Amino acid sequence: MLSGIPHAGTLLDRVSDLHQHFEQFVSEGSQSSFGHLVDGYCGLVFGTALRRMGDTQLAEEVTQDVFTKLAEKAGTIRHPNSLGA
Repeated sequence: MLSGIPHAGTLLDRVSDLHQHFEQFVSEGSQSSFGHLVDGYCGLVFGTALRRMGDTQLAEEVTQDVFTKLAEKAGTIRHPNSLGA
């Protein structure tokens, strides 16, 4: 399906890797895995917040809040596959 898209395999590997880090964070509380999640999704979260808010400082605050909530509530996420990449 994605064979015609350049680097699709790399993207799928990255998504799979981030999913594994999420699972490790939830099951073991791995701070290293949480760091990988932040590294992997920070740009996406910040970019989305900046487009929606139109203000860099607010976007930074929203980004921090998103990852704070993830850290607090990760164990309550029932369908981790529903998290976007």
